[in-house]
Amino acid sequence: RPAPKVIACPHETVALSAAHGFAQATGSPQALIVHVDQGTANLGGAVHNAARSRVPVFILAGRAPFTDRGELKGSRDSYVQFIQDIYDQAGIVRPYVKWEYELHRGANIGRIVQRALRLAVAEPAGPVYLTAPREILEEPVSFVELAPPALCAPPVPTVPEDAALREMGRWLCDAERPVAITSYIGRKPAAVAELVGLADQLALPVLEMLPRTSMNFPTDHPLYLGAERSARLDAADLVLIIDCDAPWIPSVSQPPAAARIIHLDVDPLKEDLATKSGAAGQPRWPSASTPGGRRSNATSGGCAPNGGTPRRPRPPANRSPPPG
Repeated sequence: RPAPKVIACPHETVALSAAHGFAQATGSPQALIVHVDQGTANLGGAVHNAARSRVPVFILAGRAPFTDRGELKGSRDSYVQFIQDIYDQAGIVRPYVKWEYELHRGANIGRIVQRALRLAVAEPAGPVYLTAPREILEEPVSFVELAPPALCAPPVPTVPEDAALREMGRWLCDAERPVAITSYIGRKPAAVAELVGLADQLALPVLEMLPRTSMNFPTDHPLYLGAERSARLDAADLVLIIDCDAPWIPSVSQPPAAARIIHLDVDPLKEDLATKSGAAGQPRWPSASTPGGRRSNATSGGCAPNGGTPRRPRPPANRSPPPG
């Protein structure tokens, strides 16, 4: 197979930003090579962007050599390799990557890279970080072991139990003032059409919450509420959250305490966030379902009779313009 094309970039932020955009455009993870601690630090805000945009990127960084007397090929031969040998190089990006590891032998690089890529594309997708000292990169390798691709496929997204789906459907049908909120559903283009269909069927207004990294809902749709905030949220009796990290800011706007909450997300607990914006204490159905996956019967229950006519009149949009 042909080797991946290497594109030289003048700065690591440029390189990661290019990988970010290419991953979004192609749907495939991208690889990035940076120089030891300095190159890692130069990733800057781009690694934060990749993490919060759920973009799969494999980052390989060198490490300063660990020998200095010529014991191994690749031993230190410059003063800079002493001052670039910091205590915790991975700590520069650890809060923003899903996984970080140091390669200890060249012989197992195939398995390690396969695991890194599998973790990068597993939902919620994101960057991963692998380091390798120069002596390890200089090791001769005659054979790279790779597991069969079928054994390295990302996990299949889970789907809520049928009883939970039916209950969610009843909640949606019973709601008088529902609002849907999403940030990431547009990462799966097929899911956008599903959300539009659900909104049309249930007269369900849709609000986008930042960050908006994809087209989540048509901005010219009558049920589009705009981005970040809407007065409708303050009066909602049901909120359907779909793939969103922070659905509302409590000091600005939030649903009433009695509102029902349905949270469909690949990571509803948000374990990588120190605090979570959400509906503590409110009736809710948290779920690890992935939008755009297996088609469900969540809106069953008789709420759209006569071939899909909404049971509620369509509300006016009352939208606000998207920021920026």
